[in-house]
Amino acid sequence: MKHILSVLLVAGAVVVAACNESDGASSPLGLTTATDSSTDSIPGRKPGPVASVTLAPESATVNVGDSAGFFADLRDAAGIPARDANVKWSVADPTVARIEGDFGQWVILRALRRGSTTVTARTHGKSGIALLVVDSVPPPPPPGDSVATVEVTPSADTVAAGDSASFSAILRDANGNILSGRAVSWTVSDSSVARIEGAFGQTVVIRAIGAGFSLVTAFSEGKSGSGSMVVP
Repeated sequence: MKHILSVLLVAGAVVVAACNESDGASSPLGLTTATDSSTDSIPGRKPGPVASVTLAPESATVNVGDSAGFFADLRDAAGIPARDANVKWSVADPTVARIEGDFGQWVILRALRRGSTTVTARTHGKSGIALLVVDSVPPPPPPGDSVATVEVTPSADTVAAGDSASFSAILRDANGNILSGRAVSWTVSDSSVARIEGAFGQTVVIRAIGAGFSLVTAFSEGKSGSGSMVVP
């Protein structure tokens, strides 16, 4: 009986070895799977913790009553852009400008009086600062002057889905003089690509929704102008 048991054990070992060879594996259970997984494509490295915050533009000059937009560019220690909606915005002198709307990494400021103030974005213990200069109130246009042209700037922008971008409307009369204090309305041509996140007179913030192309159009006194947003 002992001899029979020994024969069975040897036979079993031979069968196991044959199965391992047929599978092309001689490693313990689970090691083959781990080795195969190393051949998979490695996705791009995700950004690490925020290491720096830089505001764009570094400075802006506007007239009393106008708006200005700033963007917080977040980077990790390797310089890879990071996205984070948890950005806190503040202005050093709220009598010069106030926050009219903030959208994560974007903020819109309204100029209140002549002077200057810094605007600060903070996130994860890091901060970035930009300067806003508010100039004197521009002289009103002569009576009867109306909007002759509307120019949207930037004329085109490419934005990743989930991110935002700001556009501004430049209004001019028939002589090319820049006008301010006029009512402006905004539309997007394809709401499945982009939506209006906030409109502040001559400035608008647009959120990219899905891949495609959308016109961003400003209307004032019967005139209009358009820029475009491309979402890759």
